[in-house]
Amino acid sequence: MEQIYVYLGTAFAFIIAVVGAWWSGHSKGKTMAESKAAQERSEASVKAAQAVTEHQSTVVKEASNAQQKVSNSSDADVDNSLLNEWQRKE
Repeated sequence: MEQIYVYLGTAFAFIIAVVGAWWSGHSKGKTMAESKAAQERSEASVKAAQAVTEHQSTVVKEASNAQQKVSNSSDADVDNSLLNEWQRKE
């Protein structure tokens, strides 16, 4: 009878060890996945901020170029340009 208790105790200890190992691996994997997801989110945020900054600098350069072109052109050239480019074509 005592031998059955030894077998049951050993089986129970083995089951507890397997469940403990699984639980430990699960929690480590979950932590790693969460940190990887956080890192990917921060990288995406940085890329989005860089894209916005690049777009803003392009817009500012184009506006500056347009302003420079208008400043260097005569009034008649500006009038003709506006008339040709902004007139409705029917």
